[in-house]
Amino acid sequence: MIEVEVSTWMLLLGIAWGFGATADLIYNAAASVDVSAVISVVALLYLESEAARLRNAAIKHIGSHSSQNRFDWLKGIAALERDAANHETAADVIAEMGLVHVDNVALSDTINHSTETVLLRVEFVDTVRVHVALSNQSVDDLMREFQALSRVGSGFVRTVQARRVLRHDDFALSFFRFKRGLLFTFNDAAAGSWHRNVERRGGFWGNAYWYDLNLSRRMPLAEPMLLELVAALPPCDSKRVVDLCAGSGRAAAALLAAYPTAEVTLVDASAERLAMARKRLADVGADVDNVRFVTKAVAVGADTELLADAAPVDVVVGCLALHVLAERPAHYQSADVRSAGGEQSVEATYEAIFRLLFASLAPGGHLLFADHVGQLGLFAQLQLMASVGFVDVDCAWRQDDSFVAGGRRPLPSA
Repeated sequence: MIEVEVSTWMLLLGIAWGFGATADLIYNAAASVDVSAVISVVALLYLESEAARLRNAAIKHIGSHSSQNRFDWLKGIAALERDAANHETAADVIAEMGLVHVDNVALSDTINHSTETVLLRVEFVDTVRVHVALSNQSVDDLMREFQALSRVGSGFVRTVQARRVLRHDDFALSFFRFKRGLLFTFNDAAAGSWHRNVERRGGFWGNAYWYDLNLSRRMPLAEPMLLELVAALPPCDSKRVVDLCAGSGRAAAALLAAYPTAEVTLVDASAERLAMARKRLADVGADVDNVRFVTKAVAVGADTELLADAAPVDVVVGCLALHVLAERPAHYQSADVRSAGGEQSVEATYEAIFRLLFASLAPGGHLLFADHVGQLGLFAQLQLMASVGFVDVDCAWRQDDSFVAGGRRPLPSA
């Protein structure tokens, strides 16, 4: 038996404790175990911690709202593959530990239990690899078909074959937990799905006050996105501006702070939200007497212009607006399949939105909107803008699944 200096044991204790091992395990090990066994224990703890980190990264990239981005898919898949390699390395470490003579009964039992646990994990990794292969094939198919990947309801992607690959409700991963020393538990029968809570599903989004309070907390990119939207606008001083789906007035307040003389009209279906907007604008010192508030539910496909009683406007802005107008019903399946109710595809809905906004702009007028991908990918939206007549169509800013984009109605030919 090798005797170890106190300082060495303190170092091992600190490392192991950082990865979740309990003090009694280290104390017992210090009494009667070979140094190589303890080092193996610490190595195993490190591998488990690294595997958990990679698994978190995989869920983040595969389950993000920007899952339409092939690169995000591949990053998630690569993380899962590294996770698998780490599990196998952990199995090798434990196999070597089995060759070490261990007098301490508690540590010996722990090693045996860890061996069983890692075997379970390797079985899970095999399952993951099957799904990784299917995911790769699905992505290749989707790229060949030029279909943008975007989330829907309870899944990550709208396309049927990709959703079939990624929605694995038959098993769920509950992360390994330390119960005593190295005792981990693996739960393959957890309720729900392993991608639960990856999306923003919970909350009270229909409540105007809760939404206003929690928007920046639940969507951290909402504020920088709004700042980029205002920065991307053409000069709006003394211009007629419509804030589409204005809500509680966040965009209007930011716009008027930058261009106090702009003639702003807020359009929203909720009188309650417009009342909140009026108060917000008054609180920041805006001249609300020169601001127009219009309670109106925009009827996509039926309306021919935003404001029937007003002249065409110079600028239309929308912050987190278009995806709301294009929201699909719960039974909606795929972007290229009409629902049982005969409702139009999401592409047709966006096309109708862009036609309406194009018709509402004066020649030379601009549409600038900030949103997140989810109903339809950004590139597809820009293509539809160009197809209805917008020029100078471009993306001004993009981060993760959030973006600012826009275009201009051309001037009449000379």
